[in-house]
Amino acid sequence: MKILIFISLIMLGIICVRYSKWITDNTTRFEWPERTFGPGGTYSAWKILGVLIIIFAFYYLIGL
Repeated sequence: MKILIFISLIMLGIICVRYSKWITDNTTRFEWPERTFGPGGTYSAWKILGVLIIIFAFYYLIGL
């Protein structure tokens, strides 16, 4: 079961990183990342979220 959750989280993280433009275009821009990271901050926020999900997946797999 742990492996399935790990693979699912990795896939979700890759989708967030790879398709950040598509996600932003089909949802909306967020005010906080645009103020914090500057223009295009929503794209960066989706990529950062994807990387954090991938890191969490590895921590989950090894039990930290």
